[in-house]
Amino acid sequence: MKPLIVAALLTCCVATVRAEVVFTQWTEDNLGELLAEAGRKQQTVMLVISQTDWCPYCIRLDRDLLSNPAATDIRELTRAWMVLEIFGYDAAGARILREHAVSFLGTPTILILRPTPETRRLGDARIVAGIVSYPDDLMTQLTAVAEGYDALTSVQAAVRKSGTVDNFVTLARVYTEQGNGPAAEHVYRSILYRQDLSEEQRREFRWEMIVRAIQRVSEDHERALTEIGRYASIYPDFVAENEYAYRLAWSLLGSDRMLEARLVLNERFRDGGTADLSYDYLYLIFRYPHPDLLQEAESFAHAAIAEYPAEAARFYQALGRILRPQGKFRQATDAFRQAVELLEQNDKNYAVYFGQLEYALSEVAALETK
Repeated sequence: MKPLIVAALLTCCVATVRAEVVFTQWTEDNLGELLAEAGRKQQTVMLVISQTDWCPYCIRLDRDLLSNPAATDIRELTRAWMVLEIFGYDAAGARILREHAVSFLGTPTILILRPTPETRRLGDARIVAGIVSYPDDLMTQLTAVAEGYDALTSVQAAVRKSGTVDNFVTLARVYTEQGNGPAAEHVYRSILYRQDLSEEQRREFRWEMIVRAIQRVSEDHERALTEIGRYASIYPDFVAENEYAYRLAWSLLGSDRMLEARLVLNERFRDGGTADLSYDYLYLIFRYPHPDLLQEAESFAHAAIAEYPAEAARFYQALGRILRPQGKFRQATDAFRQAVELLEQNDKNYAVYFGQLEYALSEVAALETK
């Protein structure tokens, strides 16, 4: 893509895109009353926990469905619903979700809520479905909810009918998708006591409990570190795996244990010698942007662009994400533009990088109007 073509596409898209799904405008002051009103009307609430400035599946969901004029099916399906959106990893959005007792597994997450007239917090409404990421059958799942399907009630009935391992695992996963980490952890622990588990299953479900229920939903990084250490003592061969190092670094950064985090990052990722490990290093620092690490990560991203020219687009995008939390919005815009220009339009990452560029351009525009 030539820069002139990219500029023309941006002008076209900014001018024509309109929200197909109608989002309810809310403030911190009126959110509780909006929920109570939905309860009085027996209205379904669809909460979209998103991050459309950097989250790949959030950007795809937004472009494919939520802001796509051609996506008339979801517009009709949600016409009678109250649709709310919160950026779950922004400081303000994260605080509001905490105040409303809402946890989530990752972005995007769609929670379908049934409030009552007494409901004043999102977390006090009944959750009938939690849909994480952007599954291919998203519209099918939303349609089932509109027709009365309640995921938790359904799987609890299945467990009562047949207490198989598969049914209990499904129950744990429903709890995590709905953001109920403690309930999910309780179910996982009950599964681990079963005598009919294979050793491979026991290993899989113990790890799933740690990274889904404890680390991601509950965000209890200190306890996650304890469980990761216990897991490593039971399965010492796993210490050599990149997944172990990645989750260890994740919780070390999340608990602000910077010296230990730096040791893992340097030993296992910076010096890993592969493009994937280098990208993981940059992503971990982006997710937990400690000031002491951001400058190092910026230099590392520039080096990775030179070292892995075939994957330069991916590392320009990573560079843009490292620059933004440093307030270097114009440089971030240049990095995202480079990423877009290196991709063909039919590349699976094109829409994501393009969306990140659009968002960065809006940030620069906001700065120029101040």
